[in-house]
Amino acid sequence: MTKILDSKVGDFSLMDGFLITASKIGTEEVLSRVPFVGNGTYRSGLIKVIGAVAGSMASRNKYVQFLSSGLLIDGAEDILTNLKGQSSLVNRASNQGEVVM
Repeated sequence: MTKILDSKVGDFSLMDGFLITASKIGTEEVLSRVPFVGNGTYRSGLIKVIGAVAGSMASRNKYVQFLSSGLLIDGAEDILTNLKGQSSLVNRASNQGEVVM
């Protein structure tokens, strides 16, 4: 089993991927209780991305890097989900002849 978890996918081992995913799930759970950060908005995503960059720059510790990666993924998800939502809103409105502001 250990050999499987040490298998590489790009630069990461499968274990690294699981630890990053666990970090994303954990930080998302904790931050969902924090106003302005856990609400899935652009601001929330930007705060998480900045936090991820700061954490990554602050320490080269492998586990801090996993935590920063999970936070980055969560923040990027917030931003991209909002971009997709805006795009869907504009497309829906244009198909119905509405004006979106």
